[in-house]
Amino acid sequence: MPLPEGFCPGRVVIVRPRGLGDVVLSSAVIDALTRAWPDARLDFITERASRELLEPDARLDGIFLLDGEDRDARIRGGGLRSAVSWVRERSPDLLLDLFSNPRTAWLTAMSGVPFRVGLDKRVRRFAYNVRVPRFHGPPEEDHRWARDVQLDFLRNAGIRWAGEAKASVALTPEDAAFAERVLPDLGYAPGTSFATVLPGGSWESKRWSVEGFAAAGRAAAECLGAPTLVCWGPPEREDAEAIASRLGDAGRLAPPSRLREMAALLARSALTVSTDCLGRHFAVVQGVPTVGIFGTTDPRDWTPPDGPHRTVRGGPEEGYPSLRDFPADAVVAAVRDLLAEVDSGRAPL
Repeated sequence: MPLPEGFCPGRVVIVRPRGLGDVVLSSAVIDALTRAWPDARLDFITERASRELLEPDARLDGIFLLDGEDRDARIRGGGLRSAVSWVRERSPDLLLDLFSNPRTAWLTAMSGVPFRVGLDKRVRRFAYNVRVPRFHGPPEEDHRWARDVQLDFLRNAGIRWAGEAKASVALTPEDAAFAERVLPDLGYAPGTSFATVLPGGSWESKRWSVEGFAAAGRAAAECLGAPTLVCWGPPEREDAEAIASRLGDAGRLAPPSRLREMAALLARSALTVSTDCLGRHFAVVQGVPTVGIFGTTDPRDWTPPDGPHRTVRGGPEEGYPSLRDFPADAVVAAVRDLLAEVDSGRAPL
């Protein structure tokens, strides 16, 4: 049963507690809801790690951080029971549980919100009075981009909006200033076209080799005539330093950065080469062409169906013990091919 025809809520709560990349893509949900109900106030329940991504988003009236300790006017934190109390205090008309796991289903059931939307999954379906399917057709054949999965969640609930709902990264002027300051310090003149490589991956099965990234970075530097910038987060520092060392004059190592500062650097690049990680989502939603390197995850689930993106896959299904064993040849070819297409105007931007 979809939402009633003509339904127009005064306040909506979005629940998406984990997966930084998924939280980035859920910004399209925020955009869609803003388009559907411009006067509605939007709240977001997530986990502490996502605070940096959501805090600058002026479209959000309130944010609750599960297991957080925040107590300011706009951002609160606490356990599940505190989250339920926070939702009840705010008296929303609609709650959207994008995650729909047992924990968020319990939160939803206890919230007292009149309309509660969630996935139609076994016992937890009873937490929701508007239930939507997880898959379109057989699960093994459903390979919608993860952003579109979230937007279809809204459509299946009966929510409609005008125009294209887009994912984005909420950057502050300080984030942009970081990039503007760092790039000249690294030797990039204004207007220089350069590539970035990012050796991210929250799971070992998503990690590629230092040698592979160095080869891809060198190919990009040759095509663009500028050193490749090696970006990184704290877990990737050792790999990033090794890649930059192998690149020599063909590379530059980015300084330590916060998540949004990294996104600001990636936004200024002509191409990002990355595994299936948060940084690639940053690049994709900011319109940066990408070459994605995948192991056990399916690239179709994490890549827009159109746009300037190439993917290669080198996991066990392709005959490699792990993604780290995948050679660089296919990635280097994809880098050269995509940069040639973008330069000629043949790749859709």
